[in-house]
Parts: sequence; C-alpha cells; structure tokens
Amino acid sequence: MLMDAIERKPAPKAGTSADLWLLGAMLFLVWGGMIAKLTTDWSTNPQYEFGYFVPFFVLYLLARRWEDRPEPSLDAGAGGYLFVAGLLLLLLLPIRVVQEANPDWRPLNWVHAVLVVVISVALIGRVGGTAWMAHFVLPLCLMFFCLPWPLGMEQSMIQDLTGAVTRSTVELLNWINVPALQRGNVIEVVTGSVGVADACSGMRSLAGTLMAGAFFGEYYRLNWLRRLILIGVGSALAFAFNIARTFFLGWRTAAEGPQAVDHWHDPAGYLIFVVSFACLWILARLICEESSGGPAPTGPRRGTLLPIPILVICILWLVGIHAATEAWYRFREGKRTPARTWSISLPEHENLVRATELPSEVRSILRFSEASSASVNWPDGRGWSVIVLQWDAGRSSAQLATMHRPEICMPAAGYRFVGPTEPIDFAAQGIKLTFDGSIFDSGGQGIYVYRCLWEDQIGLGTAWERRFDMSIQGRLMSSWYGRRNLGQKLIQIGITGVSSESEARQDLLRRLPALLAVPS
Repeated sequence: MLMDAIERKPAPKAGTSADLWLLGAMLFLVWGGMIAKLTTDWSTNPQYEFGYFVPFFVLYLLARRWEDRPEPSLDAGAGGYLFVAGLLLLLLLPIRVVQEANPDWRPLNWVHAVLVVVISVALIGRVGGTAWMAHFVLPLCLMFFCLPWPLGMEQSMIQDLTGAVTRSTVELLNWINVPALQRGNVIEVVTGSVGVADACSGMRSLAGTLMAGAFFGEYYRLNWLRRLILIGVGSALAFAFNIARTFFLGWRTAAEGPQAVDHWHDPAGYLIFVVSFACLWILARLICEESSGGPAPTGPRRGTLLPIPILVICILWLVGIHAATEAWYRFREGKRTPARTWSISLPEHENLVRATELPSEVRSILRFSEASSASVNWPDGRGWSVIVLQWDAGRSSAQLATMHRPEICMPAAGYRFVGPTEPIDFAAQGIKLTFDGSIFDSGGQGIYVYRCLWEDQIGLGTAWERRFDMSIQGRLMSSWYGRRNLGQKLIQIGITGVSSESEARQDLLRRLPALLAVPS
C-alpha cells in the first residue's frame, strides 16, 4: 500500500507558459540594468568596445547548453536558493543608487555583475537543482571578461605593456638595420616617430583575447586545464601581435615618413585582432575532446518554476528600483545650489603665451565639449604647459573626464613616469581646488604635472568640501547628496625649469591665484 502511494505521488508540476514568460521578464530586468550601465563604459573606453557582443555570446552559449541540459531535480535546498536570490535582489537598490552618482566607479561594476550572476544561478538552482546550476553557470561567467578593469590595475598593465612593446620594437628595428631610438613610449626613426599610446599598448587586444579564449573554451566544453591554456595562449598572442603591429608601423614610418602611421594604424589593429581570434579558434579545435557535452534530451525537461505571485513581486521590485533611484535624485536635485564657476585667464603677451593644438586622436577619445591649451614661458625661465578641458553635463561626462590621466598620456609622448606627489590644496576667491601631482623625466629634465578635476555643480552639506572625491566615503556622499551627470572641468599644468618638486609646488601656488578668473 505504502509503495503504491509513493508510486502514485504526482511529480513536481512543470512551469506553465505564463510563469515562464514572467521568469524571462524578471531575468531581462536583472541583466538589462547591468548591461545598460556597462554600455556607457563600452562607448567611452575603446579598450572594452567589444563588450557589446558579449551578451549575445552568453545567450548563444546558454542556448547550446539548453540542448543537452540534464534532468531537473528538486533539491532539498531549493528554498535556500530562493532566499539567496531574494536577498540579493534587495541589494540591487543601493547598488543602483550609488552607481547613478558614480558611473566611473569600476569596482562597483564588478560587485553588480557578481550579484546578477549569483541571482541567476540561484534561480536556476530553484528551477532545476544543483545539476542545472553546474550546467549553466560557466556561460554566465563570460560577462566578467567584458567588465572594465579596476583603474589602478588597468593603468599598471598599460604602463607595463607599453614599455615592453616599445623596447621590443626598438630591438627588432635595429636588428633589421633600421635605426631606432626609444624615448619614453615613443619610437624615433630617421623620418619620424611612432608613439605607443594606450590603444597600441596591447590592453585592448589583451582584454579581447581573454574574452575570446573564455568563449572558445566554453564553446568546445574544454576542461579547466585546457581553458587556462587557451586563455594563456591568447594573452601571449595579444602581446606578440602588438609587437608585430608596432614593428610594422615603425618600419613603414622609416620608409614612408610620419604619414604611414595614419594610413596603417587602424587597419593593422583590426588585422591583429582578427588573426588572434582565428588562432584561438584553431587552437581550441585542436585541443578539444572528440565528444563534448551531455546526452541529447529525450523529452521535455522543464523544471518547476517560481510561483506567479513571487515572480510578479520581483518584477515590480526591479521596476521600482529604477523609479526609486530617479525619485531620490530628482528630490536631491531640487535642493541643489549652483557652484561658483571659474576659468583660467592666461597673460595675453604674445612673447609669453603660445596657443597649442590638441591632437585629433585626443579629441576623438576624450570627446570633450570645450578645450584650450597653451604653453607659457615666464620671464624667470620657467615654463608652463596648461590644458583646460570641459565636458557638458551628461551620462558619460565623469568617465570621459577620468580617462585623461598624465601617468598614461605623458609616457605616450616620450616622458618617463617617475612617481606621484602629495596632493595640493589650493584656495582663492572662494574656490577650492585639489591638485594631484606626478613627476616625469625627459632626458634628465624633471617635469612636474598637476591635475585637478572639478564638477560644475554641487549638492548640499559636505559636498562643498568634497570636490570630485574618489574615496569610498566621497562616492557614498555623492550618492547621498544626489550628485549625478554633472559637467566636468579638468585643468592640467605641467611645470619645467625648476630644480625640485617643492619648487614646482611653490611656483604653482604663487602664480595660479593671478590666473584664476571667478565671475562675481
């Protein structure tokens, strides 16, 4: 009798089309919020522009996994999976609020991505058990390969790659009897020079090949060791092909002159990316096992979906996150007072000041609204190089402003980065500016560069004292006071003709008050 009752016990009810559509809408909102944020990063930073393709790669890999999915199982911990997903859904609200004020805060992107992936895996576990979790988790993790790296790690990698690419290229050019000399990250040949900027350093191709290696590893269902080998080979290929690209540009520059760089720069870059991608594809096919994946499904294998009321509540919560974030910032923006504006007014004496033109490549990357640059030769023999950039208020203004950093741009122009200096707090005419300092060397001559970022408007309270504060506390306070999408102004001053950093600091503090123009 007991065995008969057990045998007649109904199986878990499979999901209906209604709850299947609701679950899809819920996942769309979870992933859509993260992807919408990342598109700003992909559009402003060319090193990660391949990220637009990654969500489609994830969907494709999930579809392939769906074809040979295992039988769903109702685990004892299914309720725990639902609890974890619900708890993390609640955390999406503070993440969204902080992101709105800090779109350039890259570590928060990683936290957001971890939450989204864990929520998805927990829901998969609730529907199909641990077997489905293990089966579907790897395609989801591909999204981590299109996230912008933390700024410090990215800058360190760019500096290491540019230096290595420049040194290797100079050695190769001299080896084939093409005279070449390294000056910072600039390769000088007889007819001109080739600058190894961040786009040529290999960072873009490195990030792209890491993603490609992970994609092909999942496509062919390689084991962990072979996936790591594929990613490692991809990194080596990115470095080697970037040396080949820079070597080719240097060789053509020596033969044709500086115009060769403009002619061959972009085609060579696209070519090495395609060749790297093809090499990884061939290698993945060579090392893949004869048979991959599980057995073909023998029938419908739909797991037990979530109850419709729970799905509806989750969807309403996800929609409410965006509504609550917008309401919070509109409330704070209604109480904002405009900050005092300022500008830099250089002397008009033609013997002292000479206007300079920013390169077109800089304009295309930074996409500022207004810009001015000039070199100033003071009567005492000291020189200033002044750059002022302005970004109008907008979604990407903060990312674009933080992309211009002297420790990246100066080495690309041939200067060697020595190290940072202590920040300088400057106050005059009711304006408070904080300058970050960096020391560079050019042929034994010290160059001291000071950079300040300023937001055009402010919020309330401590926001008066926190001018573009990039600390954790400063970023949280920006969220509390509702500072978002504000216009940015950047001033960078390079000082030469001084013997030490302290002398450069004193020169900056002595001359800057006379150059600062503040409307009454």
